[in-house]
Amino acid sequence: NNFVGHIPREIGNLKNLIIINMNDNKLTCRLPEEFGQLKNTRKLNLGHNDLSGSIPEEMGNMICLEELYLDNNNLSGSVPISFSYLNNLKHFYIHKNSLNEDIPIEV
Repeated sequence: NNFVGHIPREIGNLKNLIIINMNDNKLTCRLPEEFGQLKNTRKLNLGHNDLSGSIPEEMGNMICLEELYLDNNNLSGSVPISFSYLNNLKHFYIHKNSLNEDIPIEV
């Protein structure tokens, strides 16, 4: 892919997406909180972009999520406590960001 720019907020309208793979592009935005509306998504790969800002608390609503790749971006802040609701999450990659190293014990 050669996606450039931002992820549109309308991504939250695509409620039947199972796999979203937008890794290794030139996405230069904050993560839209509308990702939290994707309750059927099992894999979200946004690694190797230039995403910034914090991880939205709403992403904890992605209850079917099994794999989440946010590595190699410019994300900051902490892992949201809402991630404790992601009971199906098996793979979670957040290395090479500027995130707080302390992951909440609830997660």
